[in-house]
Amino acid sequence: MKIKHIAVLFVLVQITSGISAQSKPALPTGFYSIDNKFPQSLKKYPDRWPTTVVNSMKINVFGDSYAYPDEPIECPTRAYLKHDTITIICIAGAEGGLGYFLRLFKDSCTLAAYAYSDVPSYKYNKTENGEWFMVFLPSVTQKIILSHRPQFKAGESIEGLVQLKSVPYYDNDRQYVIELSAYFKTASLKISQ
Repeated sequence: MKIKHIAVLFVLVQITSGISAQSKPALPTGFYSIDNKFPQSLKKYPDRWPTTVVNSMKINVFGDSYAYPDEPIECPTRAYLKHDTITIICIAGAEGGLGYFLRLFKDSCTLAAYAYSDVPSYKYNKTENGEWFMVFLPSVTQKIILSHRPQFKAGESIEGLVQLKSVPYYDNDRQYVIELSAYFKTASLKISQ
């Protein structure tokens, strides 16, 4: 794994553990569904590593001047268990990129897209003072399907599908919206301190 990926993961974990630090929109709580036949859908995507399903994510970024290519990409996941919460983070890109942040609770969840950069350029609204290295974006629409009901135990692996459309955000004063659809599979959950 590249040093930049490790650094980004570290920053994501630190930021998400204190997710209310920025003046950003709150992440609404939603629900996930269970589809026991779901693993059949996942079989069409080969595993590269235990945490990466090859070409299983499509991201579209619509905006004033740029659209992220509508091509399938890999999105490695990192997942951990802390008390009664499973956190799954998808990281696409090294020095800048996009992904999603999923937190599973007993029968509900939060899901957010995010964009990050190696230079501060993001804003939640055009009139905001200052710029951020990263923005967490609540979903306007979202769908989460899991292959089984999580047991919230160490050693468990989670697989499923996330689909979302984010609220708008700004990059260098240009407005963008993220739409993504991703199949995912985690490695065995480890307990986080």
